[in-house]
Amino acid sequence: MNRRLIMVVAALGVAFASSGCGAVGAPPPGGRVDAEVLSFKSDEFGARGSTAILDSERAVRAYLGGFTVPSVHTAPSFVAKLTEPFITGKSYVALNQPGGCHYAERVELWRDRDNLEARLIGGKNYPECVRAVAPSVLFRVDNKDIDGIKTINGVPVDRDGPAAAVGLTLLGSGSLLPGFAPREITGAAERATLAGEFGAAGVADPPAVMALLDGASVLSSQKYPDPLRRFAFVLPGCAAVAPLMYVSADALRADLGANPNVQCSVPAKYLAVFDIRAADVPQGAEPVR
Repeated sequence: MNRRLIMVVAALGVAFASSGCGAVGAPPPGGRVDAEVLSFKSDEFGARGSTAILDSERAVRAYLGGFTVPSVHTAPSFVAKLTEPFITGKSYVALNQPGGCHYAERVELWRDRDNLEARLIGGKNYPECVRAVAPSVLFRVDNKDIDGIKTINGVPVDRDGPAAAVGLTLLGSGSLLPGFAPREITGAAERATLAGEFGAAGVADPPAVMALLDGASVLSSQKYPDPLRRFAFVLPGCAAVAPLMYVSADALRADLGANPNVQCSVPAKYLAVFDIRAADVPQGAEPVR
């Protein structure tokens, strides 16, 4: 996934732009976004850091999977709002990041080229505090207003929830596919065994499959990656767009994100591989179809 939910530490700087802490400067090109503030809390503590754009029901579902292990990640207060019916043509912008010592009264959303900036307005901005507050806010915006956005407060946008796609490849038909069960392939031996099974069934070239199974994701490419687990799914579909893996209390599931307007008489089968932080997998949760 591009990503992922990103925990931004205060040492990297104040992520929320504060209207009383330093010069804000002139309004950025693009100006203020006409955003509906669904939820805002200026002093959220302990919730998982996030810079997410949720532009579909499946994106919301993937995002919520990041809070299935409450002992690891506390859900921001705005999460309850995400269970409301999704509005076509709208997207959520969800932020929860360390924000210095500014106890703000309200928040505004501004755009500068491909970056969104959440500006804290009013309230009290203390020169120092025992620990940085982490303002959390959920905006609802028109899709056109976030087209092309790559970062929020300078942090890469997460659209994939806690899991990250390693990659996807089209498989041929073979006797293995009807009975294939999703499985964990964290270990090198597990990946080699799976590649051999695909080769024996005649559905894929083992070296090509190994290249995917051993590939890198956004999570594994980090300089100091957290311990990860890797999972493989065989998914049917007429066209693959943006594969996602969903986390629930007892299961891991995936889909291709296929375009519903694309129809075919015989769906193809794809091998999809995902990484996820080990801490984000609920105890006992298993990959299922």
